[in-house]
Amino acid sequence: MAIDLLLEVLKHAPWGIIVASTELDGRCEYVNEEFIRITGYELDDLPTVADWIRKAYPDPSYRQVILDNWPADTSPTQMGRNVAYRVNCRDGSTKRVQFRASMLKPGQMAVMLMDVTERHRIAQEHREREERYRQLVETSPFGIVLHAGETVDYANATALRILGADAPEQLVGRRVIDFVYPDCIERSVERIAEVRQRGMLAGPEETRFVRLDGSVIDVEGHAALVPHRGRNAIQITFVDITERKRLESERRRLDKRMQQAQLTESLSLLAGGVAHDLNNLLVAVLGRADLGRRLVRDDPALTGHLEAVVEAAEGAAELVNQLLAYAGQRKLSTELVDLGALVSQSEGLLRSMVGNRAELRIDLPPNLPLLRGDEVQLRQVLLNLVGNAADAMGGREGCIGVRSQSVSADAPALRHAYAPEMPSPVPHLVLEVLDEGVGMDEATCQQVFDPFFTTKSAGRGLGLAAAHGIVRAHGGAVGIDSEPDVGTTFRIYLPAASDAVAGRPQERSSAQAWRGEGTVLVVDDEPLVRKVATSMLGELGFDVVEATTGEMALALVDEQPCPFTCVLMDLTMPGLSGAETLERMLATHADLPVVLSSGHDEAATMRHLASVRPRAFLSKPYTTAQLGEALRRALEG
Repeated sequence: MAIDLLLEVLKHAPWGIIVASTELDGRCEYVNEEFIRITGYELDDLPTVADWIRKAYPDPSYRQVILDNWPADTSPTQMGRNVAYRVNCRDGSTKRVQFRASMLKPGQMAVMLMDVTERHRIAQEHREREERYRQLVETSPFGIVLHAGETVDYANATALRILGADAPEQLVGRRVIDFVYPDCIERSVERIAEVRQRGMLAGPEETRFVRLDGSVIDVEGHAALVPHRGRNAIQITFVDITERKRLESERRRLDKRMQQAQLTESLSLLAGGVAHDLNNLLVAVLGRADLGRRLVRDDPALTGHLEAVVEAAEGAAELVNQLLAYAGQRKLSTELVDLGALVSQSEGLLRSMVGNRAELRIDLPPNLPLLRGDEVQLRQVLLNLVGNAADAMGGREGCIGVRSQSVSADAPALRHAYAPEMPSPVPHLVLEVLDEGVGMDEATCQQVFDPFFTTKSAGRGLGLAAAHGIVRAHGGAVGIDSEPDVGTTFRIYLPAASDAVAGRPQERSSAQAWRGEGTVLVVDDEPLVRKVATSMLGELGFDVVEATTGEMALALVDEQPCPFTCVLMDLTMPGLSGAETLERMLATHADLPVVLSSGHDEAATMRHLASVRPRAFLSKPYTTAQLGEALRRALEG
């Protein structure tokens, strides 16, 4: 009974069982139903152990592995351990089978086996998944750090690189707080506490880390609560954004400079237009006052009033010139300028502007490169900047400095000043005017070069605007550093001259009293200008015919024979412009003397002309004597 019961148990056991010899040529004596179900082989299929090995392991190389392991697997001292092999079943399928052998008697063993194919598949998938995750973490472009307590438990390769470590041992075990910038520690501690308490994902948030070499970087990171080695740990995922922030800052700076450049361009156009209209009005004011002064020479009281009007009109004309300087439309001479000599020659005037309480310090190295430009206008820039510095001192004690140096064409400060435009590829001179005055905030710095902007209780607000225009007309740039209650530094960058040939323009001879005869055609769309020009020309001995448009002027000139001794014509007119009218007029009357008049300077006016040129140029506003001198030059050729 006992044997029958045991056989029944073995027959229905949940494990496959085979009783066989420990020798390869020995017999297989028993297999149970679970063995048959797992492998498909019945006892008749396996007369000997060698038959089992031949059928279960048909691949010769894998079979050799089985044979090599056979002595250990059948050794009485090593039986009882689990081993697993790939088994070829009777139906041709392959299963992963786990074996465990027990010695029944010398030379005979019982082997239990279990189908672990699915478990092996799941385990293999788990291992592959873990490997994938490990590779994802290790090759992630984000730095990843785990810490269950106060010290680092794990750091991936990217975290090592970002924090400046060569091996994990340099980070693992160190306090997490050691890598947080001191100013950011309080917020970081609060953030980690929130994550632990609420079990939430926190971020993204910007902070700053300290690398192993002590350098500080900007990072953007997330924090999350994750399981790690049976505990809840904080996972910090971060990316180095130092370069991104630098580029964003640079982009904002360039956008700001671009906006400033666009604003400057718009204001320049506005200033030029205002200057043109003001000049037309000043022609009438200055011209009428000058004519009146001529008529009442014997009346000192009236003469005095008219002299005051002339003086006021000339002051207004200087304001117009400053507007034109801001707009970059004033004529530049082409002489070589020694910046050191210019400052030295102006030292006495500069010291008088600074006063007694402030100290003027001039630091000019010898042998500075020469500039090519307009010495008078560059001196005006210097005076405007020093005058502005003196006003900023407000009577307090302190220092006003004037210094200069030469910089290379690729100097970072030079590129910064010229942004968004690129500087010309030549060495530059830097003229610095610095003070220890009230200083300016950023908003004020952005407006100091706007026409009519001023922080002074009394002032026109054109000095710095004109200086800016002059510098731009010289191909230069301006930079400002200022801080409230600390002071201000203006830096003027000017390209050095590439030659050493002086080209000082000849001085014009002063206008002489002069009279003429004949008929002058006055072409101008402004009635006030035409009327005062007619009166002046009458004083000079000429008859006058007026034309309000270029088309009318051409029709009058085309009368045969031409009835005009000379033509006085405005540059800017609606419809047919002065430049177009001049070109058509000289195409048919090449010998006709023409005086071209404009509120802009001569160089700016000539740029509007193509191939033809007038006999003379007359800048608005003008006096009777200046008009006479222009006519004399035109008529004498």
